[in-house]
Amino acid sequence: GLAYGAFSGAASHREGGILLAEAQTKSESAAEVAGLLREELLRLGREPPTPQELAARRALLLGSYGRQGETTGALAALVASTWVRGQPLSDLARYGERMLSVTPQQMNAWAAARWTPQVLRTVIAGDTQAAAPGLKPLLQAGDAWSGPLSQVDFDRATLVR
Repeated sequence: GLAYGAFSGAASHREGGILLAEAQTKSESAAEVAGLLREELLRLGREPPTPQELAARRALLLGSYGRQGETTGALAALVASTWVRGQPLSDLARYGERMLSVTPQQMNAWAAARWTPQVLRTVIAGDTQAAAPGLKPLLQAGDAWSGPLSQVDFDRATLVR
């Protein structure tokens, strides 16, 4: 009941990638929801997923991967994204095998190396006056920034011009 919906998605590119985790909530809960999302990402770097978590994620990824080849347009996009990342097209046939071979410890090590507090960025859009009490500790600690949209620059690691 804290969030109206929570979603995540990832995009990989030759130079790296991006993970987006998002949720909709009321402004008064924005800081709490952002903290929960952030903590969940950091937790993946501290402890490996449980067998149940891993099985659920594998089922989702394998199922969605299989559906990517259902139309010629989707199949073309899959081939193109593989090529853009510089991966051999033979990787497409080995996706399931490779997915199933990843261990919880490998996932944990991967997350620990990439999802650190220093690289995670949080963007909260909404009524900053209503969200202010929850955001105050983040602002005081220097873990957040508040300002006009005109100063936001998504091409910068700091997100601010």
